[in-house]
This record gives sequence, C-alpha cells and structure tokens, in this order.
Amino acid sequence: MSRQVVLALASEQQQAVVCAALTAHGVVATGLPLSAHLETAVMQAMRGPQPPLLLIDIIVLAQLATGTDEFCAWKRSHCANADLLLYCSELHTVPAQARAWAQRLGAHDLLPGCDLVHRRQSLLPTMNSILMLLGAGVANETAMERALLALPTTPDDRTSVAQAWRLHDELHQIGVDPDTLRVKMRGAGGIDIRARRFRTKTYDECFIGHEAVDWLMQNAGAPRPRTEALRIGQALLALGRIYHVGHEQPFLDGHFFYRTHADTPRLSALDLCDVVARLRDGGVRIRDRKFHGVCYPACFVGADAVTWIRNAFELGEHEASTLGQRLMDLYMVHHVTNSQPFRNGHFFYRFYQDEK
Repeated sequence: MSRQVVLALASEQQQAVVCAALTAHGVVATGLPLSAHLETAVMQAMRGPQPPLLLIDIIVLAQLATGTDEFCAWKRSHCANADLLLYCSELHTVPAQARAWAQRLGAHDLLPGCDLVHRRQSLLPTMNSILMLLGAGVANETAMERALLALPTTPDDRTSVAQAWRLHDELHQIGVDPDTLRVKMRGAGGIDIRARRFRTKTYDECFIGHEAVDWLMQNAGAPRPRTEALRIGQALLALGRIYHVGHEQPFLDGHFFYRTHADTPRLSALDLCDVVARLRDGGVRIRDRKFHGVCYPACFVGADAVTWIRNAFELGEHEASTLGQRLMDLYMVHHVTNSQPFRNGHFFYRFYQDEK
C-alpha cells in the first residue's frame, strides 16, 4: 500500500501505538515530532505519489497557537486532496456535536484518544476509521496485537483517557453504564432536578448530593449499600457526567448542589464553528486584564461569555456554561493558568489563537 499516513499527536505513546498498528497493516506511517513545523511537514508529504491521510491532534494545534479552524482552512487551500481525520488524545468519548464540528471544518471525523490497556475498545475503532479511508478494509486484530507487543512501552495510566477507561471498568464490573445512568437520572423517575437557592444565588437545574445517593441506592441497577452508591456518584463526577455547580467540591453525601451537563436539542443543534467565530469577533471583549498584580494578555471573562451566549442563542445559564466547557474540551479556549474548568464568574479565559 503506497498511501502515507502522517500523524501529529500530542501523546508520544499514543503516536507510537497508532504508528505500530498502521505499520502492521502495511501502511506507511510517519509520526511527526512536536518540534516539527506542521504545515511544512504536510507539504513535504504531499510530494508523494498519492496525497497523504492526515491524523492531526487538536491539542497539537492548540500547543502551536493555531486554531483547528485555522489549520483546516490552510489545509483546504494548500492540500485539498489530502484526507483529514482530527484526533484528541485527551478525549475518552466524542459527543455528536463535536463530530459535527469537525466535519463542518472539512475533517472526516474527530477521533478520541487511545489507551494501550483498552486497545480493543479504543484503538480498534480508530484503526478501522483510518483503514476505511485508505480503502484497506477492516483492522486485523491479530496483526495489531503482535505489533503492539513488540513496542518498548508501558501503559501510561496517568492520562485522562486511561483514568476514564479504568473508571469505566470499575462501573461495568458492578453492572453500571455511566451514560445510560446519566440519561436515567434526568428522565422520568430520575433525580429531583430543579432550581435551588443558596444564600443570594439561584442555581438552575441542579440536584442535592445526599438525595442523589438515596436515588442511586435504588436505581443504579441492583439495590446497593450507601457506600457503593456514593462511589458510583464519585465515578460519575470523575468521568465528567456530573459536576458540582461551583466546581468546588467532590461528590459528597450531603447538602451540596450538582448538575449533569445540559443536553438539550437547542444546545446540540448549535454550530460550534459559528459560536466560536461570533464569540471571538465581538461577542466578548478580549483585552489584557490584571489579577493580583499579574497581567494576563488577550483574555475574556467567563461570566461575560455566558451572558453573551445566553442572549445570542436564547439559552439558559446551565446550557451556556455547558457550551463553554465544550469549547474548552475541544481546545478552542482555555483558562489563562489552566487551573479552572469553564466557570460563570470572574475567571479569565483565552482563545488558543490569541496565544500568538
């Protein structure tokens, strides 16, 4: 097979794993080091007998202070014949809205990160996606396993993808699917989700920790002791299926407010390309800001973004906050010190494109 696959992944281990699996299928795989000039390397690959297939990590683009939309526009102009798959080495799963965003940009798909331990569940679908675009059929699992056993690598269980798979294992061993359970929590007979007030602030669409533990004891599959129900709630929070309204507490069996991320038709229908373009082009004020004597250049305030999103797209506060976090998950924006999730408050965020 003469067609080349060019990879630029933020995780060196994931890049080595994908390259080895491709080589086992007779595919010429070139993994680019993070020090490489991405556009130059792609143009060099274009000189081959056939246009390459590009597998590009959106984290790499963020590290290069290049927006994914900016790179995709460059790719359309300079190497339109090359196929593109986007990748995110820190994503365990990819929501439908994120896949639609990638496809709108001109990529065939957005693929989640791979975990060496759970390669059948994570690497195999990636291989099938690549081989399908190459017209090479489906992955040969035996050949892939043989190639991976020869790698001088050990699993890195510190990555978010590895941790998520480990939590999934723990839940599935006791008969719990986190996504099915999250839907059940929000459905008829689910947890009491409604607006609640604490001191002077009202929090929309939230539930109380100890009430959730009560519910999980009876509704997470078989009846469970309270300690196990609490561990299930803690796993759901670690997996990002639920979160504390102020992002300040773990999942606790007490009077603390939590939410599931908003999942509404009007939120899912939004075009993320349009959201980012409008948000960056006058939606929020981007300027240098100071906090405790430190200057943070070219940033915006989380609360301002939530207000604008609510007004521009007629969303609730919870939906707007969920949308802001999704932009962070897709490496379009980040907290200026990378120490906070997306919060509706006086917190500073920056578009990766403004890092230049």
